Amino acid sequence: MRKWSLALVLVSAFSLPRLAHAGAVSEQFEPLQVTSFVGGEVSQMRLMSGNSNYVASGVTTGGVAGFRLGPIGLGLLAQQTSAQDAAGGPLDLDKLYGELALISQYHKLTTQVSLDFGYAYLVSPQDTTRGFGGKFGLSLDYYPISVLSIGAGGAFDGQVFPLAQDVIVGLGGTFVARIGLHL
Repeated sequence: MRKWSLALVLVSAFSLPRLAHAGAVSEQFEPLQVTSFVGGEVSQMRLMSGNSNYVASGVTTGGVAGFRLGPIGLGLLAQQTSAQDAAGGPLDLDKLYGELALISQYHKLTTQVSLDFGYAYLVSPQDTTRGFGGKFGLSLDYYPISVLSIGAGGAFDGQVFPLAQDVIVGLGGTFVARIGLHL
């Protein structure tokens, strides 16, 4: 009986006429979309001159603010991950990226492929190391009403932090739950 109930709910959700669309203004234009997220990030950090490797992982929070015109979205992503360095001390992995998104919509669902590039920071109690980075992400969002989305996403991340005599390279992934406001 449970399986039939779940199947009926799913069939109803996807077969009903388009009750909600992305954005309050129109389906094709959102002058403001703000999406916040919380999840986890794991990054393999490597000092390129030697065999110094460590994994930094922790809780990540942040958001994207921008606009959408048809299938193209442009925005600004801010993200902070609270992790630990190789010695077990506090380490923040911070990002401030521009975002280009390709968005497709089917009924109350949207998928988004995003490319982000910009500034990245390694912040410890002793120092802040500035670098640059980028990510390639994919997300799926459900719109219960036209101005609200709930979803999940994942991204592959890469950062480069130039030092005086060396370079730190970080490669990893971010997985998040998302909630968005679309005007």
